[in-house]
Amino acid sequence: MKCIKPYLFTISLLGLTLSACNNDLEEKIYSEVTEESYAYTDAYKAMSIVYANMRSLISHTSYYMAQESTADGIVMPANASGWDDGGIYKRMHLHTWNSENPQMSNMWNSFYAGVINANRIIDQVSSGKITLPTGLTKEAMVAEVRATRAFFYWMLCDNFGDVPLIADRSDELKGKTARKDIYQFIVKELTEAIPSLSEERNQLMYGRFNKWAAKTLLANVYLNAEVYSGEAKWQECLTQCNDVIASGNYQLETSLRAPFVTNNQNSPEIVFAVPFDENQAGGFNVEMFSWHASLKNKFGMQDTPWGRVRPKVFRNSLIPMIRPMDGWQLPG
Repeated sequence: MKCIKPYLFTISLLGLTLSACNNDLEEKIYSEVTEESYAYTDAYKAMSIVYANMRSLISHTSYYMAQESTADGIVMPANASGWDDGGIYKRMHLHTWNSENPQMSNMWNSFYAGVINANRIIDQVSSGKITLPTGLTKEAMVAEVRATRAFFYWMLCDNFGDVPLIADRSDELKGKTARKDIYQFIVKELTEAIPSLSEERNQLMYGRFNKWAAKTLLANVYLNAEVYSGEAKWQECLTQCNDVIASGNYQLETSLRAPFVTNNQNSPEIVFAVPFDENQAGGFNVEMFSWHASLKNKFGMQDTPWGRVRPKVFRNSLIPMIRPMDGWQLPG
């Protein structure tokens, strides 16, 4: 006769085990910080990622090189030590670049990183996820982030033309929107954001979009409106420029070098800056790929310059926004 008791015991034990399960398969992660588990107690730090992303634009494989080497600003020839890099600089100079050039992909990725982060922050502020400090309203912070997003869309509009328009966190990066529509979106964003932006020009607003920086950006957009949309906007551009001048906050320096002196946050010529710091916010290394190696000793540099380009003095629509790293100065 067969014995079935062991099997009955096994089945009963299995049933007891299953009945004890609460079906809670949600894993609590201790090894990483997720958006849901992180407490956004500092609005300025939460917003800083959008501005920090701008530092990546000043590179020999990004926006800086794409702008300067394709025009009359610099040339970057190969030499015995290298600097051909598969012809990526020569193609930019000869206007024969393609999608494989790192300057193109790096610009695209940096611009959309700015857009996507801005969309996320706008959503988090609007939903109350980010705690705002005393004196900063939800409308003001959203307006500032919209202005930074408009900056990145201006970069996309100016450099690529027709691009995907993602204005919400849930939007997917696909499809293509006409350049004229991107231009109109930028104008709308800035026009609606400007009234809620701070008019202050102080240390707290340094490296951030206040009302005057947004108006300067809008003036740049209007300056090329005919290219973007087919309709010139000269008077609109002039109006924005006059507003900035009439604010009394800004004026030209008496010395060409003055806005670029290390730690010159108080320069009246700087409307908007992308701050760099030797220890905490590196990346400004134009002197490294433009100066000759022998200049290391002359100017007491810590590292030896790589030295392949001859850049012009930065004084165009974007570069007055840039200041050098702490601990580094223009020669003179």
